[in-house]
Amino acid sequence: MLKKGLSIVVPAYNEAGNIKGVIKKIHSIVPKYCKQYEIIIINDGSLDNTGQIINSLAKKDSKIKPLHNHKNQGMGYSYFKALDKVAFNYSIIIFGDDDHPPQSISNILAKMGQADIVVPFYTNLHLSKTWMRHVISITYTHIVNHLTGLKIGYYNGITLHRSNLIKQTPIKTSGFGFQAETIVYLIKNGRSFLEVDVLNSDRQRGGSSAFKIKNILSVVRSFFRLYINYKLNRYQKNFKIPSEV
Repeated sequence: MLKKGLSIVVPAYNEAGNIKGVIKKIHSIVPKYCKQYEIIIINDGSLDNTGQIINSLAKKDSKIKPLHNHKNQGMGYSYFKALDKVAFNYSIIIFGDDDHPPQSISNILAKMGQADIVVPFYTNLHLSKTWMRHVISITYTHIVNHLTGLKIGYYNGITLHRSNLIKQTPIKTSGFGFQAETIVYLIKNGRSFLEVDVLNSDRQRGGSSAFKIKNILSVVRSFFRLYINYKLNRYQKNFKIPSEV
């Protein structure tokens, strides 16, 4: 049985310059909303000393659970691997690149328990991202909405889930499309959701890996699955998990 509380999943790839700041931020915010929590940091085969930093943090902090991929496996793979370890009934993903101001995380956590899914809607992407990344983000969202018939404002942010729901979804993609596929699947199966306005501050140090060829290909595969499953109406609504008490 999952305990009442919050599991924070922190994927990290080459985030040696950011990971300490992320953990400090989490500790400053989460206790205001939840006394019981854990931080699962997963090092996705980093080439810098991210792994060593995570292990060092875990030795000093009992709330941190370190996980390591021996090679880079992708954001989705890391996320679902961490979910297998969560102990609490709500889970949120907070990225290791430290790209969210404290108020954005607070806005999401303030809605914990009010819906099965709390989805962030970013109001300042035109300011926090380059024009190209902003256009790509808008295009991605429009494509997902077109393929699924939904009207979600954003799919790839610091989304909060009920752990028992997210752990039992059949979505196991290893790439960047994991959050969109999961959100769509849960909503299509009748799960409640809220969208919350948040801000994005973009990463503080290092470069993004979002535009690597393998990540682009994984997004294309996600689009294809969404097309098959929803545009062609081949997905059956058979996901049954009892409501949380």
